[in-house]
Amino acid sequence: MILHKSVNRLCRRGALLLLIVASSSCAHSSRTVELPAVGSPQQDPEQVLRYWTPERMRNAANIHEPADLVPFEPPLDGDHKGYLKMSSPYVNKVESRVTGILFHHNARMNVDTHCSASILQSPTHSLIITAAHCTIFPNPGGENFSQQMLFVPAYNASPGRKVAEMAPYGMWPVSRAYVSENVAQNPTIIIGSQFDLSVASVHPNGAGRRLQEVVGSALQPVVSESESFAKALTVGYPSADYGGQSQYYCKTVLSNLPYGFDGAGSTAAGSLGASNCGVTSGHSGGPIIVGQSVVGVVHGGDHTRLRPSTFPAQLAAAEADVPLP
Repeated sequence: MILHKSVNRLCRRGALLLLIVASSSCAHSSRTVELPAVGSPQQDPEQVLRYWTPERMRNAANIHEPADLVPFEPPLDGDHKGYLKMSSPYVNKVESRVTGILFHHNARMNVDTHCSASILQSPTHSLIITAAHCTIFPNPGGENFSQQMLFVPAYNASPGRKVAEMAPYGMWPVSRAYVSENVAQNPTIIIGSQFDLSVASVHPNGAGRRLQEVVGSALQPVVSESESFAKALTVGYPSADYGGQSQYYCKTVLSNLPYGFDGAGSTAAGSLGASNCGVTSGHSGGPIIVGQSVVGVVHGGDHTRLRPSTFPAQLAAAEADVPLP
């Protein structure tokens, strides 16, 4: 079984992977059927960097789309959606320096746009995690995967910022983005949160250095199926009324929400509920942070866990793209 092999490999690598399994141990991982991962075409880093001019980035950050969800419960802090603007400079806090904006081009709509993403703890020092609907989309007869994917950690294009201040850690073209096989075969299923997860590898910078080395921090992944967690932060780059140029965060209590349908007729699995936070376009894919760990990514009304059936295969595939340092 694929998961049994890949998770046992993760277990053997132990501390290098810093992978916490909240719902199961390595000893009984074979009971979960893991979905294979499918990757996007490999990107040319120089071509991606040429594409994203400062003007293109500003325009892509300022998107106006209908995703505009209010909290199910009263916000714990912030505005009517629970959003608070992250204090700058973003390099001063772990949660803000590991979170970045993920620019990409949607070929079906022929538009530049953005999501949010974060740096994932990995021995390759070269991985990010986001939502699958940020890296793939239904495009009948055309390329489903997003194009020109570029991650910019701690991106800050607030008014008055100079171009050099927009990307304090540089710009990192994605090498390949991975989604679960069922998503690659039918991207429309990511309208639900069960499979809306994507792990991607990024190219080294021009000096040969790796993302995690340059930023100096990363989030430790927590795999779970139905657990509830303590209070958390959602972090990202909401657009529309928030502009998409700055980081915002929201404080929330996390809960387990049953799926209406998980693809196998079962409602046993659960999504993450962040009931004190709303969601605005551009925040998708941003990390849901507990301590210095990522337990999920922002999806919509409910959110996506790092599930035993989806995350380990994507992690292993993305790590295989990059030799260990």
